[in-house]
Amino acid sequence: MNKDVRTNYQSIRFKLISVMIGLTLVSTILLTVVVYKKVSSEMELQFNHHAENINQNVKTFLGLTAKQIEQLSMSILANDDIQSILRTINLGPRTPTITASITKHVEDEFLKMTLGREEIRGLFLISNSGPAFSLVLDPMINLDIIDSAQILKIKVANGSPVWLRTDSKSKTIPMGRVYIDTVTQKPAGILVIFFKEQYFADLFKATKVSTSESLYLVSDAGYIISHQDKSRLGELLDAPFNDQIVNSTSDLSTTFEAQGQQYHLWSFYMPDFRWRLVSILPSHIIKQPAKRLQNRMFLVASLCWVAAILLGLIISRGITEPIQRLLSAIQGFTVNKNYPRVTWSSGDEIGNAVQAYNQLLDHLEKAEADLYEANRAKGDFLMNMSHELRTPLNGIILAAELISDDATPDHTKQIREIISVSGQNLLELIERIFEFTKSKDGEIELSYAPFNLRESLAGLKTRFHHRNAETELTLSIEPLPEALPKNLIGDKSHLIEVLTLMLENSAKFTQDPPAVSLGIEIVSQTEDTLGLKFSLTDNGIGIDRSYHDRIFEPFYQVDSSITRKYQGVGIGLAICKQLVELMDGEIGVHSTPGEGSTFFFQLDFKIPPE
Repeated sequence: MNKDVRTNYQSIRFKLISVMIGLTLVSTILLTVVVYKKVSSEMELQFNHHAENINQNVKTFLGLTAKQIEQLSMSILANDDIQSILRTINLGPRTPTITASITKHVEDEFLKMTLGREEIRGLFLISNSGPAFSLVLDPMINLDIIDSAQILKIKVANGSPVWLRTDSKSKTIPMGRVYIDTVTQKPAGILVIFFKEQYFADLFKATKVSTSESLYLVSDAGYIISHQDKSRLGELLDAPFNDQIVNSTSDLSTTFEAQGQQYHLWSFYMPDFRWRLVSILPSHIIKQPAKRLQNRMFLVASLCWVAAILLGLIISRGITEPIQRLLSAIQGFTVNKNYPRVTWSSGDEIGNAVQAYNQLLDHLEKAEADLYEANRAKGDFLMNMSHELRTPLNGIILAAELISDDATPDHTKQIREIISVSGQNLLELIERIFEFTKSKDGEIELSYAPFNLRESLAGLKTRFHHRNAETELTLSIEPLPEALPKNLIGDKSHLIEVLTLMLENSAKFTQDPPAVSLGIEIVSQTEDTLGLKFSLTDNGIGIDRSYHDRIFEPFYQVDSSITRKYQGVGIGLAICKQLVELMDGEIGVHSTPGEGSTFFFQLDFKIPPE
């Protein structure tokens, strides 16, 4: 039994702890996943915002640069001397003299306009009929990169500045635009200005970016114009989606994988330059905060698991300990046949179960005590019954033996009286048992009819004195109330039976001088009902207060030795109680050991109309 109790105890504890750990684990994982996704999303939004801020800063810088370049190019194209010279070139064939003159004049004009502009490394004028003039401050500049395709691109722009392919040798970025003849208002040629790459190289110097982030300013041909690593200026962007980046005029945000690592790419289009700002950042940088949070969540989860185990132990102890106590108590009850109580106080279901178990033991213990008492009462009853039956039977048998043929008339009369009294006593005993059985089975029928209480009491007193004629026992009836009606409606026979049984009980225990008194008082009265209290008082041995309720139980004897002395089977008062309650009355006793007893009952009667 102990092994089974221990096994169940451990099983319940294990299940409770497992459930708590499982719930903690599941909730922690769900919380981690949700938080991780939320943080990852928030971080991606932050980096998108970061990239947009960089894009806005670059756009602002390039916008200012574009205005300055626009002013420079417009001042060159609006110069009257240059317009006149280029118009002359377009009108007719050039001669060496004219060419030398033009070259010298244009060179002087250009030098004036570009004075102090170190970012400008060369100028190239192209008339409608071909190259017209070039001013190269950097000998590494290759004018051949301005081919027909580039010229066509400039013409298509129709006056808007066009940033051309980077010259990787001279590290310059050419910008071309069509100039319009102010007289004819027609295209008169193309102006190309070569800018140092360094002019844009420091674009990201003031921009706060991660060391892992790569920023590119890329031309429409895919060449790098600006980057944190200046050695990469002029190179082609080698990132995936290069064609998509270069050929698209919309912003782009995507992820890609390179060399086993995942990256996030942002691309912003700048229509003024037809360039793109490209930001590339390893994805793990974006997810680092989420990863750190995830690690913290796992740490918190571990702490929660430990807390769950401790909490499970505490909670399981509060559940399994009373169960273990309860099972141990049941073991003691089944094996040792005792009634061990379980000590545990709590307001939950376990506490209620323990309380119910203790109450069950109380009922079982009481039932066992009642059963023992019933068996004792049954034994006393059988012993007393055998004595009660034996006494009149012995009298009858003895009388029969004394009868003889030569018996005198007086002797015969005496024998007949013995037989008559013994037979009457035996009949009354049998009738009592029969009456008790009927009352227990609910077979007694009440009969209500008018009767005279005074006459009934007088008859009761006469019969009492007749039966106790050989003793000095007397019955005194106290004066009846003056307000007592002559007739009452009630069950006369059962009323007299109750009074008779009570008188016999009092008569058995009264002491010298033997006396029993009957008192009647009115306790309630209306127009048609009357409540009477009947009290029988004797000067007998008295009854301890602890037995007052039990003496009305069937076969109950306070002291069987006293019962054998005073005779009786112990059902008289039980019959009285059943009859009184059947007539909707109440019965009781007031008694003190050594001072006698007063048995009383109260009944309601109807008053017949006069």
